[in-house]
Amino acid sequence: MVILDPEMEGGKKNTPQTAMTFVMIAVIFGIMSIVLAILKIGIGGVVFGGMGLVFGGFTFGRAFSVGGSTGKVLTALVGASLLLSVIGFMLGFASLLE
Repeated sequence: MVILDPEMEGGKKNTPQTAMTFVMIAVIFGIMSIVLAILKIGIGGVVFGGMGLVFGGFTFGRAFSVGGSTGKVLTALVGASLLLSVIGFMLGFASLLE
């Protein structure tokens, strides 16, 4: 018999601390993609932007599952990191086409 606990993901409990760690990594990817794209290192902007998009999408579910006001703040931060990653990816790709 399989018991599904919504608080468990992959056998480990999703605590606000682990979710915050994942959120900060996603934000760092987004910031790095923008910085590299502005410095005209296009391939770095594309790579970090893509990694930020993938990691941010993964993290969005973790942040949302925390719940409460902490979950709302973490979800908003993940949304901001996704926005930064998209902008960094686009700027990096545009600098590759120049």
